[in-house]
Amino acid sequence: MEGGQTSHRTKNEIVELIAKERMIEDIILNIKGEISSNEQDLAQDLYLSLLDKEEEKIVQLYERGELRWFVTRMVVNNLKSVNSRFYYNYLKNTDYINIDDIRDKV
Repeated sequence: MEGGQTSHRTKNEIVELIAKERMIEDIILNIKGEISSNEQDLAQDLYLSLLDKEEEKIVQLYERGELRWFVTRMVVNNLKSVNSRFYYNYLKNTDYINIDDIRDKV
């Protein structure tokens, strides 16, 4: 597990480990209080993003016990920014339906 110990793990092993632990989903849940299907997609996108990063960066973050902080920043940046890939892929063209408007028309 993450926490300042030398792991001798590869980037792929680290990402697999945190995916099994549902680290990103837990971070989203702590921030939002719930996880929508869009946020499930965000979690998957962020796992893929971690796999795209340089091996050495992910391994060093993990070994120094800083990976959770790094991933938390990724989550916050994606949830809060209208310039994020998450916003453009999942939220920008979403029309929100107010349930009260539907009830009034029925």
